[in-house]
Amino acid sequence: MKRKPAADPSAQLVTLFEQRRFAELEQRARDLVTRQPQHGFGWKALGSALQEQGREAEAVTCLQKALALLPEDVATWINAGVALQRLHRWEEAEAHFRKALALAPGFVRTHWNLAHLLIQRQRFDAAAALLQEVTRLQPTEGLAHGWLGYALFQQGHVAEAEAAYREALRLLPEYAEGHYNLGVLLAATGRMPEAEAAYRETIRLRPDYALAYNNLGVLLTDLKRPLEAEQALREALRLSPDQPDTMSNLATILLVRSRHEEAEALCRRALALQPDCAPAMFNLVFGALYHPQRDVAETFALYREYDERFVRPLRAQWQGHANPRDPERRLKVGYVSPDFRNHSIRGFVEPLLAGHGDRFELFAYAELAREDAVSLRYKGYVDHWIPTRGMTHAALAERIRADGIDLLVDLAGHTNNNRLPVFARKPAPLAVTWLYGFTTGVSAIDYALTDSITDPPGAEAFYLERVWRIAPPALVYRPQEEAGMVSSLPALTRGHVTFGSFGRSIRMNDRVVRVWSEILRQTPGTRLVIFSGNYQDPGMQEELYARFSAHGIERQRLEIGFTSSPWDKLRTIDIGLDCFPLNSGITLAEMLYMGLPAVSMAEREVGGGLGAMLLRVLGREEWIARNEAEYVALAVELAADLPGLATLRAGLRGEMENSPLMDEPGFVGKVEAAYREMWRRWCGQ
Repeated sequence: MKRKPAADPSAQLVTLFEQRRFAELEQRARDLVTRQPQHGFGWKALGSALQEQGREAEAVTCLQKALALLPEDVATWINAGVALQRLHRWEEAEAHFRKALALAPGFVRTHWNLAHLLIQRQRFDAAAALLQEVTRLQPTEGLAHGWLGYALFQQGHVAEAEAAYREALRLLPEYAEGHYNLGVLLAATGRMPEAEAAYRETIRLRPDYALAYNNLGVLLTDLKRPLEAEQALREALRLSPDQPDTMSNLATILLVRSRHEEAEALCRRALALQPDCAPAMFNLVFGALYHPQRDVAETFALYREYDERFVRPLRAQWQGHANPRDPERRLKVGYVSPDFRNHSIRGFVEPLLAGHGDRFELFAYAELAREDAVSLRYKGYVDHWIPTRGMTHAALAERIRADGIDLLVDLAGHTNNNRLPVFARKPAPLAVTWLYGFTTGVSAIDYALTDSITDPPGAEAFYLERVWRIAPPALVYRPQEEAGMVSSLPALTRGHVTFGSFGRSIRMNDRVVRVWSEILRQTPGTRLVIFSGNYQDPGMQEELYARFSAHGIERQRLEIGFTSSPWDKLRTIDIGLDCFPLNSGITLAEMLYMGLPAVSMAEREVGGGLGAMLLRVLGREEWIARNEAEYVALAVELAADLPGLATLRAGLRGEMENSPLMDEPGFVGKVEAAYREMWRRWCGQ
């Protein structure tokens, strides 16, 4: 509000506004417009008083009356636009801002308000154009550069966004939100140390910034520093106790540290606050498979809950499929994965994609932040490579539908960055999940591709998909080029047997630690290597050392950590130990390929027995235990026979190479036959 001359009765209203005496301003303005209904400034003052008291709907009515009397008053057009914006009357608000802009094209405040509205409506290109005009009119306005950076980043213009953020921070070095937004950009582009520095500077400037602590916690999780991540996330929750996303992020850390009960409690809290909190539900269902005490029925109940919360509500959006019902034509098969890169799962996925025949047109929907040399190899296996990073689930589903995919294959299940919500939208006539080892909890997926060992008769009771079994195994293993040769038995030169595990820390539950401790007690002088990326963090190492120490295992008998080459480490180990209740997959195959006999436990008939399946197909069922006592006895027996271990070391790779586990053409043929029969059935519906 502009000050009026003292003789004008409106001057008192201006004074009350400036003194923020809004209740009194409201009364005086009401008195004025009651006496003089055509007093435009009176209506404007009344609208402003109501607006400052949060009574937006009443304010709009008064401001509209003011505009009828003062149609050229730019400030009133803006104030009315702000009130309409707060009421989510978006189109009317935009119209008011654009009218103000037409009346005064050089008035920076109008550009600001309209840009803010457009950002709220996710119209970032138009917002960026307005903010660029603001920076032209006021080049030293740091906030304008900061908001411009945000609008540019949301459009994917990363370099331009970073330049805008850095200009904002040059002008406003203590602009906390600017440091935070720069941190988000740096994290998204993989520049983790710089991102960490940006988040820490944000926190220095604003110690109460809960979101910065949350993002720092996520970043530290990605950097494999979970103990520090936990501290940051707990501080975020202290500052803002009811944030479901932060609870979910903290649950992720607790699962990494095998603290299942605490993680589950946090996820339930998050879902109580926000029933559609997908990260919380993800942690619940993913963590359930690793829970040392949860049985398969309890686990399946959680996956059914996922379906009821996140999948079935989307059925109303399903559309029909116009794919030609020709049972023998060339099929369009789409593979969806976040792991078309240098990821351990490539040992199972590469041979399938590389081996497909020309009766299948292959599409790879790649959810990657960055591509690498292995991504380039994947590109060579498929006919179409579609990067999906940044695409919403709905947009990706529409792309798949537009591509005319006949059969869509999920390669991730409930692992990080999965695209199961795309499958929930039913973008293709047929959908298949493979490799997850349990139901996805997505009733929109037609089939789970498996075998009779991994999922014996009766497993159907624990799948929402239809179980489609091929002859075992329902996978094939291709070793990495870096594997190198099998070494001689390390125990022959070291004088002691070394056990080893390459499983992630989430598998290191209290039962596993207790059983492995018992093996070490019964085999004096032996050592245990635990090798995993989660144990890069010295704090995580110390935590696991302490857990073994509680069972009487001395520190010098353990080697816990991680280096860049698993193959060299495998050459130092004599016997592999598989985790339970959820067995390993690719890591167990790697141990066998490197000549290590491996002890596994077939504790669950469904949802855990991948390791046991590998051993059965290899013809080494004698290494499969049915309970903890058998597991210990098998490991102790193997460790007592060094000549036997040396013989196994020399022959296991040959056994692998001559088994169905490495029969790539045979496996690809089984899968293609399954796809074709699935398609024929759909055509016959």
